Amino acid sequence: MPPSRPVPPQEIPSQKSHEPERSPDPVPDPASSRRHGAARKRDRGWHARIWRLAGPIILSNLSTPLLGAVDTAVMGRLPDPAYIGAVAIGAVIFSVIYWGFGFLRMGTTGFTAQAFGAGAEDELGAAFLRPAILAVALGGILTAIQVPLGWIAFAILDASAEVEDLGRLYFAIRIWSAPATLINYVVLGWLLGTGRATTTLMLQLGLNGLNIALDILFVIGLGRGNERKA
Repeated sequence: MPPSRPVPPQEIPSQKSHEPERSPDPVPDPASSRRHGAARKRDRGWHARIWRLAGPIILSNLSTPLLGAVDTAVMGRLPDPAYIGAVAIGAVIFSVIYWGFGFLRMGTTGFTAQAFGAGAEDELGAAFLRPAILAVALGGILTAIQVPLGWIAFAILDASAEVEDLGRLYFAIRIWSAPATLINYVVLGWLLGTGRATTTLMLQLGLNGLNIALDILFVIGLGRGNERKA
């Protein structure tokens, strides 16, 4: 009987054999790196352009509450508190009226930006002229209907007799600036449409600064009330 062949011991599988093989780190592609770098530079350029347009607009909008604060402080120096109430009512009336004509600014900005981007010089001029004519016409209509418009506005607000009398005086004077105010909307919209945000800021700050200076001069310096404030 031949001797039995020894059974070789089973090999214990190594733990390392079950570990997935790690692929070598990819070699960076120089062309891909250049593309990503160019994309980042392009994004930074767009962000800078956006801030160059948005920054002056933000600053010009911040100057408007300052104008209202100065108006309140100036009128608060007068002996009768009815002056503050009259100016506040008048400001509410004109804010509501002019808010309804905000399309003059926004619409002008849109059409002007399209013409400016396309390089259409003729259309760029028409984008200003058409809304400017409309602004003059609408401002003329507002001044023509100022009597019924003021009657409706003060009937809705229902102020005291003294405040209403002073408010009507303020309204009767300031309503004549309606054409200029609406044209200013068109000018601001056209400047924004052509990318001249800094010019818009300078114009807005100049108008608000002039208003503040005249408030102090006429109301405090000359000692007059609502007719000087208007």
